[in-house]
Amino acid sequence: GLLDPKSLDACSAVNSHWEFLVRQVQEDKECRSTVQKNLLQLQELCPRKTIPNYAKRVDVQIPQLNEEGEVVEVKDKEQNKRRKSKTEDLGLHAAYQELKTHKIELEERNVFCGSYKTRVLMEQSDRRRRIHYRGGDLAVTASANRNVRLLRVPGGKEAPLLLQGHAGPIRALCLSEDKGLLLSTSFDLSIRYWDIPSGACVRTFTGHCGTITCLHCHEEHFVSGAGDGVVKVWSLKSGKCLRTLMHNSPVWAVRMDGTYVVSGCRRGLVKVWSAETGALIKTLERHRGPVLCLSFDQWHLVTGSSDGYALGWSMLGKLRKCLMAFFHPKEVLSLEFLYLRVISGCADGHIRIFNFLTGTCLRVLEPTGARDPLSSLCVAGNRMVTNSPSRVVLLQFEDVVWDYSLPADREAVKDKKSRRGKRQGASAEQRRAQEARDKSPGPRQPSKSRGRPKTPNVALFLDAGGEAEQGPAPPAPEEAEAALQPELPRRDPSCPMSPDRFLLAISTLQNSRKLAPVSSSTELSAKAREAQQHRPGKVPMSKTPLQHEEEQAAQLQRARLHSHSLTTTKISTPFETKMLRLRLQNSLHGPTVKSSIPAPCVVRPKFCGSLQERKTPSGPGKDTPGPKDGDQLIDLCTASSELIQPTPGTAAQTRNEAPRGIKPSCPRGSRRDSGFRLLTAEQEAREAAAAAQPQARQAQPTEEEERARRKAWLRKIKGLPVDSFTGERKTPAPELGHNTFI
Repeated sequence: GLLDPKSLDACSAVNSHWEFLVRQVQEDKECRSTVQKNLLQLQELCPRKTIPNYAKRVDVQIPQLNEEGEVVEVKDKEQNKRRKSKTEDLGLHAAYQELKTHKIELEERNVFCGSYKTRVLMEQSDRRRRIHYRGGDLAVTASANRNVRLLRVPGGKEAPLLLQGHAGPIRALCLSEDKGLLLSTSFDLSIRYWDIPSGACVRTFTGHCGTITCLHCHEEHFVSGAGDGVVKVWSLKSGKCLRTLMHNSPVWAVRMDGTYVVSGCRRGLVKVWSAETGALIKTLERHRGPVLCLSFDQWHLVTGSSDGYALGWSMLGKLRKCLMAFFHPKEVLSLEFLYLRVISGCADGHIRIFNFLTGTCLRVLEPTGARDPLSSLCVAGNRMVTNSPSRVVLLQFEDVVWDYSLPADREAVKDKKSRRGKRQGASAEQRRAQEARDKSPGPRQPSKSRGRPKTPNVALFLDAGGEAEQGPAPPAPEEAEAALQPELPRRDPSCPMSPDRFLLAISTLQNSRKLAPVSSSTELSAKAREAQQHRPGKVPMSKTPLQHEEEQAAQLQRARLHSHSLTTTKISTPFETKMLRLRLQNSLHGPTVKSSIPAPCVVRPKFCGSLQERKTPSGPGKDTPGPKDGDQLIDLCTASSELIQPTPGTAAQTRNEAPRGIKPSCPRGSRRDSGFRLLTAEQEAREAAAAAQPQARQAQPTEEEERARRKAWLRKIKGLPVDSFTGERKTPAPELGHNTFI
């Protein structure tokens, strides 16, 4: 599993056993890559909100070095203690478990995580375009036309200065506006030093034997990498080559500062050199593809490759261990590393910002909607310039006032248990407050509720106990229960309904159905109007809590006395599952097709007389109302059997003889198709033979049907319309069976 694809191909040619092992390794790699891609997509679809102004000074572990620059390993006892104490740590500190470390204070910021504006600097399709930007008001672009152009930032207007002189397409650029210089390379194996104010070529650097692919400038020196596997360090003042560093394959990425020179090659190797002496400090081997970009500071290094990974390393000493890995769905084409944040440009057209300490993806940006590969990514201040084959885009981020008092770089996830506990605590407090208000003396005010409370989900048959006299329309049961609500405390949904509350609610519903005579209601209303006219200044007094309790107790007592009039009936109907009889010749359920789709079935009542049984009297002298004249009892068995293959007998005859639009019914007391039929062996054999005859006749189409089917199939093959046979906008599919339409 540690071999590259070329070595795996060589191993697979040894013998069949090695070929099998190579195939297993490749399948494991593909499975792992698929899982990582899916995980990254899920994290990007539902990320935790990043705090854009987060900043903090954190303690970061770095390895301890001996006099020779080697790392110092931890002894066995200390190593066991660290393993026990850091079993849950999966960040940067987990990489140092086996090494001695000490801490330094570094600053981290959530750079480029706020809001931004997009500005298109150049909209022109060009896959060979190169750009560079290091802050200021100018950005430089070049392409295969051998011309170097300057763009105004943020306007995007092209400067009148045009730099010409290269003999081939330009491959790399390096701009330093504060020094007024520009470096450019081409296929002509030369490096040109331009003076920006005048546009003149000040100096030409030669010495590479291959195409120069990358450049980077630092103070009075710059470094170049070429396809001949050579890295050269140059002096801007003298124009001489100061150092020559060697790779065994073409160099595609290079950077330098005052202490180190770091370069990456096509073989996936990353080499760290001393900028003063040119000595090789260490070689880093973990990438499985060409190293395309890199960025580093005094303490850490980040490299990006075509294998989809951006790897984090330590710049100290000779430590070659990979500290962090940041997965991307495609090639990593550009990188920047600042304030412990990794800003990467991917071939899928997205910019991702990772936390170097934890490895989490903080934000995903998409500068262009076309999802073109981001071949270049330049950051300076609060600006970010990206280059894709279709356009050059500027991302202008808003100014941020950094807050060093925030606890984390992202918003904390609210625990479901804590939220549930808070809701339960709040509901308990509300109940206690309601009980305190009920016990407090003084007039009680009805609580204001936003909506009408839900009625209990209970099926009841109410007997009013007499005929109601004629009068006005009765109040709705909902209104009657709502009138009772102010007198009773609100019930918590998690608590069951008490028997007293249940009886009070039912008695209120019953009383609402008992109507008073019209004369009494009119007399009471007339008396009330007269009393109001004689005493206009007096307002009716509200009932005291004691009166409410007495009235409620009396109402509860009346409800208990008349509780015998409440009757509850429980109805249960057995059901059966009937499997459909299918023609499995061209079906997904056939024996030749491996399908996980369950076979269709029909769930129907088992007894067709169940609707009549519950209408029978429950005892002598207690006749419950049965079906009235004109009502029709529907046989559920017969109604649902229309979906099932018809069988010979009374059921098929009844369904065929019934007029269209009228459901067949079963007579009262019928026990047909209810499972109580007793058949002899001869009767069962005769019924089975009769049931098989219609299926045999249906399975063998006549010669005319076969001829029509063949004709429709030939018309369909020739592309002629065949939907004229039906007027329902259906297309016949004779290849799927007789009378089959789509």
